Amino acid sequence: MLDIDKNLLQTLRENALKEVELLKFKNPDTDLHLIGIHATFRWKHRLIEGLSYRNLSRFKIGGFINIVDDVKQIFQINSKNKKWDKDTLPKLEETQNWMIEEEFATQVLADFYKKPMYVVARNHNISNLYDFFFSDKKKNIFKLSNYRNKRK
Repeated sequence: MLDIDKNLLQTLRENALKEVELLKFKNPDTDLHLIGIHATFRWKHRLIEGLSYRNLSRFKIGGFINIVDDVKQIFQINSKNKKWDKDTLPKLEETQNWMIEEEFATQVLADFYKKPMYVVARNHNISNLYDFFFSDKKKNIFKLSNYRNKRK
């Protein structure tokens, strides 16, 4: 799908987001809506836009979550997927670079919207995510900007 014309890809993404809006309209009593999509994609050694400012401007955004996994595990999963051939399969280092770019792009979107951005490990129990949003449990939130300031 990432091989198609950029304008057509944008149109398909817009249509998918319109379906999300329709689902939100049909379920007005839902407390939390999560949209799962990458901010970027790597395809044939190119970086491709996922979500953009334009895509997100129609939503009331509460924050961004970047779900991460072990780079070796992602590489192994990709190497078994038929969409990749020996020439297009991103090498381990490219996969790691994409994960860094994905986190960076997500943080840029969060900064633009002045919303928090959280990084969550994929192998955590799903109940942790539920607790994060809905429980009164204490949350240990690591802010990268605080860490950077302490290192200076």
